[in-house]
Amino acid sequence: MKTILVVDDNEPNRYLLSALLQGAGYAVKLARHGEEALAIARDAAPDLVISDLLMPVMDGYTLLRLWRADEELQRIPFLVYTATYIAPKDERLALDLGADAFVVKPEEPDALMRRIQELLAPHTSGTPAAESRPGTGDDVLLKDYNAVLFGKLEAKMAQLERTNQALRDEIAMRKETEERLRIHTAAVEQSTVAMVIATSAGSVEYVNPLFTEMTGWSLEEARTRDPWEVLSVAKGADRRDQIAKAIEARGYWQEEVRAPREDGEVHWLRATVSPIRDDAGTTTHLLAVQEDITAQRVLEAQYLQSQKIEAVDRLAGGIAHDFNNMLSVILGYTEALMLDLKPSDPLYRDIEQIRSAADRSADLTRQLLAFSRQQTIAPVSMDLNAQVREMKGLLQPLIGEDVDMRFDLAADLWAVHLDPSQADQILANLAVNARDVMPDGGRLTIETANVHLDEPSPRSEDRLDPDFRPGDYVRLTVSDSGCGMDAETIEHIFEPFFTTKAPGAGTGLGLATVYGIVKQNKGLIDVHSELGQGTTFRVHLPRHHGDATPSREVRHLSEAHHGDETILLVEDDPMVRTLTRRILKRSGYAVLDAAGPKEAIALCERHPGDIHLLLTDVVMPDMNGKDLHDRIRAARPTVKTLFMSGYSADAIANRGVLDQRTHFIGKPFNAEELCRKVRETLDAED
Repeated sequence: MKTILVVDDNEPNRYLLSALLQGAGYAVKLARHGEEALAIARDAAPDLVISDLLMPVMDGYTLLRLWRADEELQRIPFLVYTATYIAPKDERLALDLGADAFVVKPEEPDALMRRIQELLAPHTSGTPAAESRPGTGDDVLLKDYNAVLFGKLEAKMAQLERTNQALRDEIAMRKETEERLRIHTAAVEQSTVAMVIATSAGSVEYVNPLFTEMTGWSLEEARTRDPWEVLSVAKGADRRDQIAKAIEARGYWQEEVRAPREDGEVHWLRATVSPIRDDAGTTTHLLAVQEDITAQRVLEAQYLQSQKIEAVDRLAGGIAHDFNNMLSVILGYTEALMLDLKPSDPLYRDIEQIRSAADRSADLTRQLLAFSRQQTIAPVSMDLNAQVREMKGLLQPLIGEDVDMRFDLAADLWAVHLDPSQADQILANLAVNARDVMPDGGRLTIETANVHLDEPSPRSEDRLDPDFRPGDYVRLTVSDSGCGMDAETIEHIFEPFFTTKAPGAGTGLGLATVYGIVKQNKGLIDVHSELGQGTTFRVHLPRHHGDATPSREVRHLSEAHHGDETILLVEDDPMVRTLTRRILKRSGYAVLDAAGPKEAIALCERHPGDIHLLLTDVVMPDMNGKDLHDRIRAARPTVKTLFMSGYSADAIANRGVLDQRTHFIGKPFNAEELCRKVRETLDAED
């Protein structure tokens, strides 16, 4: 008796085929899927396999492929019997994989049996045994019986199919509903905003993962807290009434709140509470959406800060030239008067006060330019430790004896590229700021360190700074034990003219100057402070790969810088020109002065003797100082040039003046500074 293995996951299909085959005299083995069929066949190989295609665990295609790959099974005929995969391409695939026949369900019993017999024929002996086939009469009866049975089974199968179809439709509908629910759930779970769902009475029922990440509260912990605080991310006894009134008035409640995290960091949230209503319009639940807008707030603050900086830039750039020219005249003439008077003269003290006021005014202009990053600088590769040590003796008198000053300077500190005077400004301004918050004394600590930054400090206003670049930095830390600052004050400390001091006690430019210097040198600055806990400023300056320049030599202002060379002075402001000529002549120099570039060129052409130095303003009508320098050098190649200007660094740089080899003096300057710079330029090697 031949054995046929039927593989079908549908139980009625298995029953139908089993009855048909057994009625035809075949032994039948049943399997629900391909994996089970392989196990049965390998245990006792059948003479034929009839397999559906769409099955769980292992489908018919896979079974067919593995069947043909098995040395023990590959010669056994394989008939595909399917109601699902009926397209020509499905049949081609099955035949390509090695199927001996491909039959589409439902097939007439006679036709199906003929196909089965054809497949089994090559594997039987030439003359089958008589007992292996039923008799002719029996064949007719069996055929009729099988036809009736097959018809009944077909009717049952049709009924089952209708039932199955209804079930499939319901399952499909449920799956569609489940899929929509899954998508909605995933959207809430993966949302980029925090979400809370609570009953209309405020009982918290759900929080999404981002809410837990933002607040540190799990669902269990959120349920133990005031539900209206959970919904609105803000404390307040009247929150429930506020939310209810807002929803009644406009359909939702919304507010931007400053919310502390569990780790202590403060961030801004936009909280919105809206109702969830049933079909009758009754509010059953409340949905709270909490969006982190910290980055937006920071960007807004940076935008406002940039507007303020732009305003100060325009102010500083606009007044710098004229203001510095006037201050040069005031300082120059007060110095000249003081040289003509004895210290005991009654007018000497008054003139000294005028000079002091002019010096303070000049400092104010420099601070404005420093904040707006237009300060004229001459950066060098420098050792910040050496600069700190050099300033140590000046800082102690500045902050007072009642402040304990401590230093912790790192060994082998990397070099930075910075103007030494700017390093002094940073240290002095931070030290003075510390002194002012320790009126009764305290401790001031200055530290240096080498650090590598992958990202700015999490408390830094630079954390979203587009100019930030990861890399090596030299960190300067200045800490005090003073009264500290609250968060609102910290937000404004780097703004120009912002001060917490009494009127007249400060200009509000000290920390703004530090900020501007740090930014001008592509550095970062952050501050951490708590009320009663002191304040720490951290300045990060990019590492400079190069040997540090030795510390500058400190010279006394009393040193004389005289000479007898000839100087061509070019200045379009008559008061500044007159004063500068007077200072230079008093120092022994011969001076040829011109009110502008054209007059200077004419003087150069007709002067019979040598001209050793061109002292010229940078910004002038008709021709700038750089172009004038080029014209003079073409006629007199040995002449040296010292540029002077009261304009900002940007205005000078745009005229091609500032570089490492340029000799430059900024206005306002005093007589000693001018004569020193003139002498330095004359003595310099080309």
